[in-house]
Amino acid sequence: MPIRHLIRLARLLARRPLLVLSPWWSCPVCRWHGPLLTFNRRVHALCPACGALERHRLQVLVLRRVLPADPIGLAVHVAPENAIAPVLRRSARRYLSTDLDMPGVTVRADLRHLPLPSAAVDVLYASHVLEHIPDDLAAIEEIHRVLAPEGMAILPVPISGDVTVEYPAPRPEEHGHMRSPGMDYLARFTNAGFSVEMFRSNDFDWRRFQLKVFEPGGKPSREDLVPVCRKPAPSQITEATR
Repeated sequence: MPIRHLIRLARLLARRPLLVLSPWWSCPVCRWHGPLLTFNRRVHALCPACGALERHRLQVLVLRRVLPADPIGLAVHVAPENAIAPVLRRSARRYLSTDLDMPGVTVRADLRHLPLPSAAVDVLYASHVLEHIPDDLAAIEEIHRVLAPEGMAILPVPISGDVTVEYPAPRPEEHGHMRSPGMDYLARFTNAGFSVEMFRSNDFDWRRFQLKVFEPGGKPSREDLVPVCRKPAPSQITEATR
């Protein structure tokens, strides 16, 4: 563990000595090893060194598994998170961040109308974004348009239950969500022409990295899911239709 993390750990335990009795975890984002903090009533959620949450730790592990060893051309990061950006930057010769409202992004744009040519993007990453967009089908179609053949989009949404529930208006208590995605939400990706590979918390050593959501009481209540959506090459589409 880096020296700066040892100093942070000593200060954290000095302020909250009972944390020494908490389970200790390893953060794959920043190499922290120690207790994780409560966030929004979820225990063992927040890395005190880098701020990564459960889903960020899982998504970093997924990215390391699916990204090629050689650098890709262009990676587009929608609503960029600090925990994810370094992984995408290292994987690509060109990194572009975009959002409609966030300051400091490369390009300010709506995910439904990206100022990019067709088939230009090798990897597009948009985590917990689509549930905020009223016309999410238009955003998914736009992602398919800008992706190069054999490119991939990593598109996690907060899946709860089996059936997607659409809201008539944004819900403030859910940070402006327009819907509660269910497992059937994945059909929106396949209907747009993607092949989907699903990664789950249980696909990794979640007991080491803490990749599940723990509710008050200290028991894991659900695992996170990460759909990796690949755009088939034209030859693959032709073969599939024969």
